[in-house]
Amino acid sequence: MRILIAGFPHSGTSILRKIIGNHPRILDYHEREIVSYRESSRLARLARMLTGRYRGKENIVFKWPFHDVEHRTNADRIIYIIRNPFDVFGSLRLRFGDVLPDNHRPDAWQAYARYFLDKPVSDRHFKIRYEDLFARNFNVLQQAMAWMGLDWRDEMLETESRYAPIQYYGGLPRQEPPRIEHGAFRAWQTAQKLSDKTGQSRRHLDEASRTLFSAMPETALLGYSAHDGPAPAYVPRKKRFTRSTAQEAADQPQPRSLGAFST
Repeated sequence: MRILIAGFPHSGTSILRKIIGNHPRILDYHEREIVSYRESSRLARLARMLTGRYRGKENIVFKWPFHDVEHRTNADRIIYIIRNPFDVFGSLRLRFGDVLPDNHRPDAWQAYARYFLDKPVSDRHFKIRYEDLFARNFNVLQQAMAWMGLDWRDEMLETESRYAPIQYYGGLPRQEPPRIEHGAFRAWQTAQKLSDKTGQSRRHLDEASRTLFSAMPETALLGYSAHDGPAPAYVPRKKRFTRSTAQEAADQPQPRSLGAFST
């Protein structure tokens, strides 16, 4: 099974790929190699080669931080992730300053937000808000794994340097790289202790951008605002998941904040 994580830059595609890639039956494959394989037929051949050669894993997870993938990927499952634009663009401003690439601009986020809202969940498509990754005992992650027909493992949350994803520049950096070396920085960042970074970047956002995103109807439809507080930090649980507790969590109702787009 080929699992693609898609979304928008700085929206959590890397950490979601890392968490899912920690499953013992899934190979974690880094985004940077995928960029060179834009044609779906080449991407499919690459996936078959990797799943047959590395670690004896029959599934592969990779990411593409944009949503324009439907027409050029043979991924069996696509998980779309979205994040509060005030956090997204605060993080982007920290990386790029005031000059963003065209496909990182606010109108591009708005187009993705509309796509996300309109996209129905199906046998091939699943949708997650970044902020919900850490909520209610990681319930949405458990739902995603069940949707893929895979079991939930507590160790998937242990992101600290388990192993490097397959990537062109080698293993994990031993110390924090400069942010300008984005691929290496992301590989290092996602190998640190798992934590919810909601609210940490929006202080870097300028007032004009705050006004812009506040006026976008998609922001409110997704349940976002400039004043959403940070979620509690992740604290590893000592008790391991059992089949009964996993089923109990899966049977609970969806969080109210997810709204209609969660079903």
